[in-house]
Parts: sequence; C-alpha cells; structure tokens
Amino acid sequence: MRERLSYFDNVKGVLIALVVVGHLLEPLTKTSSGNLFGFALADAIYLFHMPLFVFVTGLFSKSVFRNGIYRSEVPIYYFVVCFMLYGALMIEKMLLGADVDVNFLTLNGRIPWYLMAAGFYVVSVPLFSRIRPSLALSGSVVIALLAGLVEGTNMLSATRVISFLPYFLAGYYLKPQWITDQKKRWFGGSRVIAVAPIVLVAIADVAFFSVCDVEQKTFLFKMFYGKLSYGEALSASGLNISLWLCAVVRLVHYGVVGIVGVALFAAIPTGFVPILTKAGERSLQVYILHPFIYYYLNSIHFSKSLMLGSDIVSTLVLVLLGVAIAVVLSLPAAPQRWLDSLKSAIGKVVGGGVSSIR
Repeated sequence: MRERLSYFDNVKGVLIALVVVGHLLEPLTKTSSGNLFGFALADAIYLFHMPLFVFVTGLFSKSVFRNGIYRSEVPIYYFVVCFMLYGALMIEKMLLGADVDVNFLTLNGRIPWYLMAAGFYVVSVPLFSRIRPSLALSGSVVIALLAGLVEGTNMLSATRVISFLPYFLAGYYLKPQWITDQKKRWFGGSRVIAVAPIVLVAIADVAFFSVCDVEQKTFLFKMFYGKLSYGEALSASGLNISLWLCAVVRLVHYGVVGIVGVALFAAIPTGFVPILTKAGERSLQVYILHPFIYYYLNSIHFSKSLMLGSDIVSTLVLVLLGVAIAVVLSLPAAPQRWLDSLKSAIGKVVGGGVSSIR
C-alpha cells in the first residue's frame, strides 16, 4: 500500500514540476521571444502535462462518492480555494502595476482554472458513477470534439472543463492498482526498459515541434491549452484550415496523450524518493504558491530576457529554475496543513461533508 501511494505521489511530483516549468516557458510561446527551442519544448510539455494532471485527479476522485454517500465538502473546497487564489493573484498583479480586469466567473483564463474544473468534475462524480464507462468516455470525446466548433466563452472555465473531461473520466474509471499491476507486468523491474519509452517519446516530441513553423507551433499550443475554440485557435495562430480538421487534431491529441502517459508512468520510480515524493504529496500546495513567483517573473519579463548564449542553454536554465521552484515550494508543510484544515472546516460547515444520494 505504501509503495503504491509513493508511486502516485512520484507521478504527481513529476507533473507539478512540469506545471511550474511549463509556466516559466510559456512567455517563449510568443513569437516575439525568438527562442524557437523554448517554444518547441513548451509545446511538448503542454501536450500532456495538464491532461495527465486531470487524469490523476480522476484516478483519486472515487472516494468522493461511495455507497450512496457523497462528500460534498470536496467540490466546495476546490471552488473556495480557486476563488481565494484568483483574488490573491489579482491583488498581486495590481501591486505589480498591471491593468487588471477582475472576473470571478471566467477567471480570465488564469491559473486557478484547474481548481474550478476539478470542482465541476467531482460534482459530476455521482452522475458518472451510474453511466457505463465506455458510454461516458466515448460520449465525452464526442462532446469535446463538437464543443470546439462553438465560438465560446470561458464562463466557469467551461471550454477547458469540456475539452479535458475525457482525461478525468479515463482516470475515474481506472483503478490505481490496475496501473501499478500493468507497470510491473509490462516493464518488470528493469529501469532501462521502463525509462526507454519516455526518452524516446521526449525526443520525438521535441523533434516534431522543432520542425513546425511558428504558426503551427502557436496553433498546437492554443489547442493543447484547451481554453480556445477551434476558430479562436486558428485566428490566434494565423492558420487557415478546416474547423473539422481541428477536430481531428484534438482527437489525435487524445491518442498521443495516452501514449505519452504510458511512457511517463512507466519511467517514474515506484518507491519512496524523498524530494520527488514530498513534492507529489504537496502538489496542491506547489500549484497554489507558484503562480505568485510566476506572475512576478512575468512582470519583469524574466523568461524572454534571459539570454545565455544560445536558445538551448537559456531554455534549460528555465527548466532547472522551474524544477527548483517546485522543490522549494514543496518543502514547508504549513500551507498544506492550512489547506487540510480548510477542507476539514468546510466539511463541518456542510454537516460532516457527506450527503446521501440514491
């Protein structure tokens, strides 16, 4: 049991580090940055890091609803933390001298969107527990593909909630034990065999995005981001292709995320790894704290202005900085204890945090 928990904490540790690294690389996705290697690496990371984060969220959402008992404090907790974080970040942006358009319903596409999406996902758990997995998964894919055709709104992060829903359901309908069993079955105890897939996939990802032109890189980044409709992604990138071809791109994206996910889960160590496992245990803490550093670095144009002789060296420095930030932010346990206390307090307010649903 402890080994299995350490393994999934390791998974979360890797993913939260990629979240921080991805945000540091995001300014390089602006065409004015000129760092095409950094742009390619950001595309490669955004291809899978949030989809797999949502997948893991689904994997551990089964306890929200069991035996007709629903833990109503969980979605409330996500929404409360979401709006608190958004408000605090908007205050920081104002203090940094930025023009701020505050909108708690859309979150302006900001980082807290994941918390809002997680809240809606766990609200829907009782519904999905009653639907056949094959029907729910296929239906969510069809809805996500069609939703991209609608020139939409980011009201309540609906665009992202819908486009990432298949990943949540894939995690929700799988059992953690099945994943660890398959890891042992397919890759055994060989570290070389386990690490090889992710190395090959990583090389293939960066190589693919490196040969794309700027318009194609921008289009794919916007598609992976999940915030925009197909038309909006095309407009932002300057490409002129069919909207239905965009739907095909999204469908292919789902398949590629599955391949990358298998490779990444195979490569991640199973046992307790102090720094990595702790980062995973406190991944929500890191997620909540890192935007304050990210917004400050953006205010001084740190990522764009980092010039260390070559694009590759500058990008690798940003990667190392992102990993270091994730590690440092996972060290103090006080924020995580505060978050746990908040969830407990919400549970008491809503009457023990459980309700009967039949």
